[in-house]
Amino acid sequence: MSRGRRERRKAAESVALGVAAAVVLLALGAGAWWWQSGRQSKAPPAGATQAALPAASFVGRQVCGQCHEQAERRWRGSHHDLAMQPATEASVAGDFKNTRFTYAGVTSSFFRRDGKFVVQTDGPDGKLYDYDITCQTGRGTS
Repeated sequence: MSRGRRERRKAAESVALGVAAAVVLLALGAGAWWWQSGRQSKAPPAGATQAALPAASFVGRQVCGQCHEQAERRWRGSHHDLAMQPATEASVAGDFKNTRFTYAGVTSSFFRRDGKFVVQTDGPDGKLYDYDITCQTGRGTS
């Protein structure tokens, strides 16, 4: 290889190395800026007062539905809408007329007591307990 060719090749390598170094430095700078931009100070500036926000509270489906009509329409009657309704004659589909059900060696009983829906089944310790059914899922009058 001639001397002129070697010098041009060495110059090209130097330029390529310089460009690569500049790209790396630019990437590091951009990464540092991106990382720092997501970290905002939690403290308000000196002398600033922060307005008190009202406490969060449940406002109900009617309030939400005013702005989110389409979502409320799709939600109405869904399993999510009907979930956790109070257990009433209209909402409970199960047979609570002293019905028995056996599974895995445990016989559970479904019955009514003082107007309430009750299930007698095994508890965490394996003994039978009476559990009042206060709410139900999936069916209802909503």
